[in-house]
Amino acid sequence: MKKTMMVIIIVVFSLVAFGFNFDINGNDISISKNIWGVGEGSNIGLWLSYPLNFSDINLPGIGINYNDKNEFFTYQKVFFKKIKLKAGERYFDLNAGYDFNKDSIILTTKVKKYKNDLISKSFSYSYTSVFKGGSEKREISLDRFLIPTVVKASIFSASYDNSGSGNGISNYGFQLQRYFTLPFVLGISDLGYSLTIPIGVMDNKYISGYFAYGVLYDGEYSPEFSFQTPFSVNKKDYYMGLQLKMSVDSKVMFYLTKVDINNPFTIMITNDGGSFFFEY
Repeated sequence: MKKTMMVIIIVVFSLVAFGFNFDINGNDISISKNIWGVGEGSNIGLWLSYPLNFSDINLPGIGINYNDKNEFFTYQKVFFKKIKLKAGERYFDLNAGYDFNKDSIILTTKVKKYKNDLISKSFSYSYTSVFKGGSEKREISLDRFLIPTVVKASIFSASYDNSGSGNGISNYGFQLQRYFTLPFVLGISDLGYSLTIPIGVMDNKYISGYFAYGVLYDGEYSPEFSFQTPFSVNKKDYYMGLQLKMSVDSKVMFYLTKVDINNPFTIMITNDGGSFFFEY
């Protein structure tokens, strides 16, 4: 135990003395320090994490991490001159270490990326951590497509899963535009599977915000009401939504998600409780 504490003290001193990055990742507070540059945008570093549960005596986790950043560009001609435009970014992190509180080796991957081209925009965030006796997974994705006179589409998804217990919702919105206009939204959540028809599209470019009503199936058919809308604060994109199952055993889900590559978060609240994660 004394040797363990000495290692932890040395790691903490090294991180603090030479500068560090601070993150709140799900259930842990962590600090990290890049110590070796292995290429353009690629580094290897040390990390130290501590559980947010302060009610018990907890021990930290320590390890090493590899992080990599790539930027994607496209070219466009304007007045016969070729201009270089940024089309997207991709961040990749791989962590390996030991969690003394869980008495387990920890392996974690994180991928964040976005792209923006002529017909589509997309953002995705994926975090997966495995350890002895459990795992943790968090995902956010937003994809929007616009093919003029053919189809407008939007796919929004957010989920949190900790050792098989969590919450999640996905909405697939389409508006067919060839010969006639037909909008509809398919949904998957903890409440069941739903099919809704928008009655007030709030984003005229994509089916990304809507009022809708329809049916939901999860062993039985029930009326269902959905509300989802995107909005921006300080040029950051958020999605807020509500899903209501109208039956004898009525259920409700509320969610708020920030789709930002630097510090994404999701909050989900249901009749049975809820879940959340955020990164800063």
